[in-house]
Amino acid sequence: MRITVIGAGSIGAAVVRELSTRSDEVTQVQVCDTRSRALQRLHEDIDSQLLRSFQIDARDMNVLSQIVQGSDCVISCVPAELNPDLAELCLEHGVHYCDLGGNDRHVQQELSLGDRAREKSVWIVPNCGLAPGLINVLCLRAIDQLDRADAVQLRVGDVPLYPEPPFNFRISWSAERVIDDYTNPARLIENGTVVEADALSRDEEMHFEEEPFDTMEAFCTQGGLSTLHRHAGRPGAGARP
Repeated sequence: MRITVIGAGSIGAAVVRELSTRSDEVTQVQVCDTRSRALQRLHEDIDSQLLRSFQIDARDMNVLSQIVQGSDCVISCVPAELNPDLAELCLEHGVHYCDLGGNDRHVQQELSLGDRAREKSVWIVPNCGLAPGLINVLCLRAIDQLDRADAVQLRVGDVPLYPEPPFNFRISWSAERVIDDYTNPARLIENGTVVEADALSRDEEMHFEEEPFDTMEAFCTQGGLSTLHRHAGRPGAGARP
């Protein structure tokens, strides 16, 4: 199985490492990035004959098209605004596709490819990161095990083990994604209905007994519920990121 990973940042590098060293089914891992240094670090850190790298811009669809052909799956770890075009490219070549998602508008563009994807038996799966992604799967799994869910609160953040002032925060993903999340309205499900809240609104404090966390702050951000809106209207449905 040949997997192509677009983007060799912190998350993309972790994906490449896992695929190159921990899966017997993977026969080749192709990774694409504009930065030669990032690709070089991967080859230095990962001792695997499966790894191949290409220094290209993910916006160059003509060149990327040649690399994507023959792949069994493409995993996008680049800024969300590139994902709709990458999903379209994979659909044209009949290649399965997934990404980290996060931006509601771009996710909806990808989901609009659903009918064409079904016709070609191709999976287009956005929101496969931590949040959105794993947190949504765990949320629905918990709801399905209950007779009734009156409310669900999803909280996630990149909390450093050794926080440093002034923000005690660490950015491990793209700066563009942080700006997106912290400026665009957040979609929530309240009383079974999808509503919007201002970014950074409804702030609350949470208190932990163990160091180094102590008192932490949470607030609404966009992107976390871009596919969970389908559950609006279920008895007791309510969620807040």
